[in-house]
Amino acid sequence: MSDGADALLVTSPYEFAEDTNNIYGQTATNAIMDPITGEHVGQTMVDFNSGYINKVLIDETTILGDGFPVLITCLPNEESGDVVIGPGEDRGVASQSITSVVMPHDVNCTSRQAECIVRLSAFEEIVALMKQGNSSNATEFNRTTKNGETETLSISFAPTHTIGVQSINSSDYARGVRKNKLLVYSLGFVTKEKSLLEVFRGVLEKMKQSFRFTIAVLAAVIFIGAITSVFISRRLAKSFSATMNYLLCLLRHINT
Repeated sequence: MSDGADALLVTSPYEFAEDTNNIYGQTATNAIMDPITGEHVGQTMVDFNSGYINKVLIDETTILGDGFPVLITCLPNEESGDVVIGPGEDRGVASQSITSVVMPHDVNCTSRQAECIVRLSAFEEIVALMKQGNSSNATEFNRTTKNGETETLSISFAPTHTIGVQSINSSDYARGVRKNKLLVYSLGFVTKEKSLLEVFRGVLEKMKQSFRFTIAVLAAVIFIGAITSVFISRRLAKSFSATMNYLLCLLRHINT
């Protein structure tokens, strides 16, 4: 996000106070700046229901194996939380950060703290890239499981933008407007390494079966070819022997 009027702040999900159906929403706010003096005049604010986003990502999106989607707001810090969607948080909790949701056993690490700190630092670097609006096809990171084992995961993420317009000069509407691309969310999909390997295990097994079948066919072809060669050689040898015997008889007859 950039400074001033080009910066869009989207809060973490919260429960609407006057609703009894546990509807969670978010608030988007944008600064109103005086284009001449650069003075901050006020804020625009829009409340919206993010339930449709949750439905699409959680109910209608299939992720390989037991992977999960991650959707975070691009807040400059994590003090107020940034989770919209994460593992075990299908509607988001305003007090949660993505690090505490994805890597709870590293955050609450009681043993091997040095390793946990390294894992948390590596993951927070990924989160920083996500909040800056960067994208990645596959970035690996490690976390501690409930059993204290090390688990390797891969995250692919990309920014989600919305398009807005802003007047070039509010005192002269004839000057027109300029289009702004505002960063709203960062969306990621996390897949466990074992799930990725499971897919390739099936492919590898099929390749092994095809290889064994190919070897068997090749061995059969070689065997049949060898038998055929022996048979043809025997027939040729018999044919040559018969011809030689006939010629030898003719020579003997002439000599006599």
